[in-house]
Amino acid sequence: MKKIKLSLIVILFTGINYLNSQEQTSLSQENVSVELVLKNYLKAIGGEDAIEKVQNKIQKTSMVSVMNFGGNTTTTKSKMIQSFTKDGKMVSISGVNDDFSSYIYFDGKKGYTYLKAFKNKTPFTPEITSMYKKIKIFPTDFDLSTYDENVATEKFNGEDCYVLNQVSNPAGTEMKTQLYYSKETGLLIGSKVKTDQMESVTYITDYKEVDGILASFQQTSKSELAGGNSMSSSLRIVDLEYNGNIGPYFKEDYKLAAKQIASIDAANSAHNEKLSSLASVNLDDISSAKSISNSTSSPTENKVNFGSNKRDLALKAYLENKNRETSSSTVTSASTVSSTGKKTDVEDLEKEYNDFKDLKYRRSSLYTMMINDAKRERNNIIRNSFGNSELSPKFNDHNIGPYLIEGEGAQKDQTKNIENYLNRNNIAKELVAKWFNRSPDGYFNMDLIAERGQYNASDLSNQIANSSIRGNALLKDAGTELIGNTFLIVYDYKYTNKEKSAKKRGGFLNAVSSVASFIPGAEDVVTVANTAKIASDVVGKGYYIVTTTYLYQLVWDDETANTFYEKYWIDASNADPKKRDAFDKTDLFKLKYVGSEVSRNNLQSTIFTTKSNDQLIEIATVRAIDKNIGKLQRTFEEFRVKTPLLSGDPISAKIGTKEGIEKGDRFEVLEQTIDEEGITSYKRVGVIKVDSKNIWDNAYLSEEQEIATVKEPTKTGAVTKGIGSALSKKIPYLSLFNKKKKNKKKKKKKVKKIKKEEEQKEKLEYTLFKGKGKYASGMLIRQIN
Repeated sequence: MKKIKLSLIVILFTGINYLNSQEQTSLSQENVSVELVLKNYLKAIGGEDAIEKVQNKIQKTSMVSVMNFGGNTTTTKSKMIQSFTKDGKMVSISGVNDDFSSYIYFDGKKGYTYLKAFKNKTPFTPEITSMYKKIKIFPTDFDLSTYDENVATEKFNGEDCYVLNQVSNPAGTEMKTQLYYSKETGLLIGSKVKTDQMESVTYITDYKEVDGILASFQQTSKSELAGGNSMSSSLRIVDLEYNGNIGPYFKEDYKLAAKQIASIDAANSAHNEKLSSLASVNLDDISSAKSISNSTSSPTENKVNFGSNKRDLALKAYLENKNRETSSSTVTSASTVSSTGKKTDVEDLEKEYNDFKDLKYRRSSLYTMMINDAKRERNNIIRNSFGNSELSPKFNDHNIGPYLIEGEGAQKDQTKNIENYLNRNNIAKELVAKWFNRSPDGYFNMDLIAERGQYNASDLSNQIANSSIRGNALLKDAGTELIGNTFLIVYDYKYTNKEKSAKKRGGFLNAVSSVASFIPGAEDVVTVANTAKIASDVVGKGYYIVTTTYLYQLVWDDETANTFYEKYWIDASNADPKKRDAFDKTDLFKLKYVGSEVSRNNLQSTIFTTKSNDQLIEIATVRAIDKNIGKLQRTFEEFRVKTPLLSGDPISAKIGTKEGIEKGDRFEVLEQTIDEEGITSYKRVGVIKVDSKNIWDNAYLSEEQEIATVKEPTKTGAVTKGIGSALSKKIPYLSLFNKKKKNKKKKKKKVKKIKKEEEQKEKLEYTLFKGKGKYASGMLIRQIN
């Protein structure tokens, strides 16, 4: 969903900029051109003289989006403040409802995004930087090369319009846009956008004059998304100011940003009215210029019920690619899940730490799948949460298109079902094909191996060309360090509805006495009726989650490698149809079953959290991915990853609760050496232990507790909090009602101390370790318990 949301934001954002950007010239059908239509628009909104006087712009907007996803309807209310300067600086502050959520800063050359949920800054990539450099208050110097030179004429929203067709690539996604300019007024009154993920129409209305410049104060959009989903949005400008005081918005003060977001009036009634007007809109009925339609006919559709998450979209592309193949049953597969945060290549590490330039940090490679049970309650939520999850940067992303194994979920042993799927679909061979970048013609190359292992690709290829068997140490090292550390994990989720279970066993009545036993004197604080209500809400709502993960490893031993290089290897300079066909037919490659792990979680809803059940399931699904990877690493030594130290004094590393780090965990510190033949080996130089008071909490949405308590304005509130804590921790909580004042003071001091420690932990973006010896940033550590 991230790409879909980005595309929608770009559509709306682009529309706003166009609204404040175009010259009204006398146009006739004979002299109309793209350039004249754009100049006509500039004149229509006020002319270049008025535009030239604008040094900055402050724009406050509110937006309501209604998404129909998998049969469920979700309404999101958001706000945004955008500040632009004539010299290219920009700040964008966003929030959901009245809550501040993100801050984007761009100084004209570089920028970053701050997300409140993760409390960190992410620098712009070169691609994002390039995109922001093109954003201007009024883009008067249009890049005509991005437009189709032909100008169409069509009706839009009842008006005769000139239609300009444009192709762009925001965030690497091709976007085809039609812009509708009214023949009568010259104003931009609508747009239609098409990407591989969606088709959208936007109505641009409610023009008002501000300082001699016309601007649209309302944009209403309807989008059809992949998988039969849809979205309607109403964006309204609440306040627009030119040449104002922009200083407060560039202060990089997130508390101030939160206040600024909260001050925006959402104007819900106006949004509701506009959204209602979209109910009868059918995108198929809106005329569409020929240049926006996809010229390539799609191949025969594979009978798969595609959703709109990232893995579904990648799967669709994968199957379309396979359907186009005529000469080979195995094709090159693109990566399907992007790593979160910064990708830490060796080159990146060298920039940060100059003392280990020769380090070759090789990650294990991972492919993830899940059991797809269409009959499972809220299966679409689980599937899309999994499909949109991000792969840990501790692994190389080795996902190929398919990620669903059909079957009945929550079975005691899924190995037979999984292995039948893996064998039937030649998954082991597909993983090998991805390692060697196999092309549709059957050619291999060493580019991916060279990239991940920091080798020279031509050196590796030469070794293969000079020998019919893999006798060279360099190839052996690459096989041992990289290909042999390729893993597959299959997740099987079981969600048990607590309300249904409670009703079946009469849990509501039993809960009353259970709650009372945890709370001394509860009958003196709340009535029996209130206690019963609280008990039913606590025990009868939410889910029990059991997640089982099955771990497999690609077999890449000497025999397999020798056979591959001798019998199947061909490249662009050495075509051999017989070897190509032999690879297509071989069953040489295997995955071995390593073992499984199980994790259990308890999700509570209603009075103890503001999250809906769907949101809680999404959080739990993503957390289980990381949690079970951590459990598998503890259990199976071959799956344990190596991680570079961030620093040697203090001893620290960028791993935490997401990787399953716990109090008492021990790690060996490894010194990497490479011998004359190119073989990599690791020597233990020490053992370190996790500092239990300084473990980085980097779990997905770590600030969202699975059981979130409410405020305590009254004693009843305190009881409610006590019940939540008691039920989750199984310990008495409300002893504060039976303590003396002296003990209360001690408790307050203890609470303050704990709070202070928690605040210190929140600031950490790494875990600290204790241990003797001298260590340096870049040394590798691996868990040993």
